[in-house]
Amino acid sequence: MKKLFLLFFLSAFAILARAQNLPITGTVKDLEGTPIPSVSVKVKGTTRVSSANSSGYFSIEAKIGEVLTISYVGFTSKEIAITSQSLGDITLAESTESLNEVVVVGYGVQKRESLTGALSTIKGSALKNITSPNVQNLLAGKAPGLFVAPGSGRPGSAGAVIIRGQATLGGTTSPLWVIDGVIIGSSPGDLNPEDIENLTVLKDAASTAIYGSQGANGVIIVTTKRAKSGQMTIDISSRVGITQLTNGNLQVMNGAELYDYFASFANANTISFPRWKPELRNSNFDWWDLATKEGFNQNHNISFQGGTEKLQSMLSIGFYDESGAIKGYDYERYNFRFNTVYKPYNWLTIK
Repeated sequence: MKKLFLLFFLSAFAILARAQNLPITGTVKDLEGTPIPSVSVKVKGTTRVSSANSSGYFSIEAKIGEVLTISYVGFTSKEIAITSQSLGDITLAESTESLNEVVVVGYGVQKRESLTGALSTIKGSALKNITSPNVQNLLAGKAPGLFVAPGSGRPGSAGAVIIRGQATLGGTTSPLWVIDGVIIGSSPGDLNPEDIENLTVLKDAASTAIYGSQGANGVIIVTTKRAKSGQMTIDISSRVGITQLTNGNLQVMNGAELYDYFASFANANTISFPRWKPELRNSNFDWWDLATKEGFNQNHNISFQGGTEKLQSMLSIGFYDESGAIKGYDYERYNFRFNTVYKPYNWLTIK
């Protein structure tokens, strides 16, 4: 009877462990054994997403039996069934890119097969369905050799973009941003991610030479969406989300426990803590609840585009609002963008 009860208890414990979320860890490497930073790790069929750090190590909450999707730009995605909490080393193989792809570079556009510099392209479609107020945070895990250090976590804060290490000639490690051929600086500003058609990341001296010392930390070229001729089209997108802050499941003392804790000290009579008095035993104020709440964010965008062969116009309007998980930290942004292309003659184009 005891053996039967023990077997039943162990079976129930195994089922319970299998049904709850556990921290699943692993390290992502390439075929040569080099860690791949900023790899995207997602639990298939859910919205749970994480990314690897600079050493390729990741940790994500998941259940035994679920499937992880490991993906990174320039590498073939891999799906792995979770059989234990530690998945060890995970190897990704490089993918073959199309040599006929047209790439925007400093001097104009070229076919990829004719390029000799080190660069990566990111299409605007790869940045969709991700709620973030800035472009920098969206680039994590999107291009090899590009690392995005997390920001402060404050609503609206941007991560630090680093291309191929942290050496610098200009006192900063931020790459140079170029939007539609205009040099912006070390930040894209308040550019709406929804307005991006594609990005090109220039990494080596050959591809960034045109920008001189400004491009010493790499260059990110942004091409925004342009209007197309034809009937007017209207695009609308709307996303909402919530943010929850965790205290790491730490158990904090109440007033009575804190009073008894100080009273247990051998030198309790010499403690000068001003609140350590008998009244402390009746003090049970929840400071965590006072300072935190459930955050909420919303992102709404609408664009109009259309025109003729000679005149095309596009108007886009965006609104982003985020209420932080820490009270008093909020962020709100409005975007308005209008562009038009007028071609009265074959030899003249006005933008």
